Amino acid sequence: MKNSINLILFFAEDPGAVNYLAPLASHLIAIGKNILLLSSGHATSLLKKRGLEPVEVNNSDHAVSLYTSSEADLLLVGTSENLDSP
Repeated sequence: MKNSINLILFFAEDPGAVNYLAPLASHLIAIGKNILLLSSGHATSLLKKRGLEPVEVNNSDHAVSLYTSSEADLLLVGTSENLDSP
């Protein structure tokens, strides 16, 4: 039986994360994969400038709620060492 990934959840907070997540997210969308792109901080506007539609996360509770309700099969994150990051 082959494993399949139905939903990939991304989280980006800073410009460095956007630089590696945005091209991957764009490619996956282009080939028909289902993704949910979460963001906070500077990443939100940077992702929008790249033509992506992130869901802005305001705090840790919001992030956890979106993650658990999504039933994502894979989670990819990119953030700095910001202790206040969701």
